[in-house]
Amino acid sequence: MVAVLVNVATVLLGSTVRLIFRNKIKDKFTKAVISALALVTILIGLSSALDTADILSVIICMAIGTIVGELIRIDDGIERAGNLIKKKLLKEKSKENRFTEGFVTACIVFCKPA
Repeated sequence: MVAVLVNVATVLLGSTVRLIFRNKIKDKFTKAVISALALVTILIGLSSALDTADILSVIICMAIGTIVGELIRIDDGIERAGNLIKKKLLKEKSKENRFTEGFVTACIVFCKPA
């Protein structure tokens, strides 16, 4: 539980820093950090998959989870929630704003069942 709270705090802190300094941080630095974090996420996923004793179960669960997620259109629901939060929180109507995309990605990466 502590790890979840630390994770939420760091995501909120990082998001706040990005919102405050969005005009001062160059895009190349933002892209570089996102790429590095993507690599770390892949590494964590691979190391977890390789540590499992039954990789076939992981493959089957991923396939079933993907099918169920597509059937109930969970991505659409998360995207609608992100758009609603964006509408409530952000006043600027910039087309370049990627809030919803970031929200969906954060939900996929960080939201796990208890």
